[in-house]
Amino acid sequence: MCASSGQGIFYTERDLASADVHSFAAGTAAVCTCRCPGKETPNEDAAAMIPYTDGAMVLAVADGLGGVRAGEVASRTALVTLVKTLSGSAAEGLLLRTALINGIERANQSVIDLGIGAATTLAVIEIQDHTVRPYHVGDSMILAIGQRGKMKLQTVSHSPVGFAVESGMLNE
Repeated sequence: MCASSGQGIFYTERDLASADVHSFAAGTAAVCTCRCPGKETPNEDAAAMIPYTDGAMVLAVADGLGGVRAGEVASRTALVTLVKTLSGSAAEGLLLRTALINGIERANQSVIDLGIGAATTLAVIEIQDHTVRPYHVGDSMILAIGQRGKMKLQTVSHSPVGFAVESGMLNE
């Protein structure tokens, strides 16, 4: 499903053959999501492009944990909660950073409240005043690539392997 509203553009359980490109806030964003080849269950990934205020936007990806039931439910729940929190926070005039931290905490609680053992990672970037600020939970990392293909940012995966690579104990 791909939904578009005043609260942004939201993808869940989609299997795209190519990227969807959207003019969004002060730039262009592309989303491409598909399930693992050969997998018959729904795609457990969800993505959202969320406007906040003039010139500020949020891009978010939730990656349901494979091997744990209902990953698609967890990722959808996390992003729906994040979108609702940001929408309410913008109306209250909260700083985007505060709204995002509140949204991540509420998303976590919403997934726990499902009570079915589902889990997801969450990777979020705030784009505001020509600045990118990453937030992420779990073993999904964030890459920011410039218009000429140069890597501008790569975060460390929150996992034992990610930390071992970062420390030099393992190589990529």
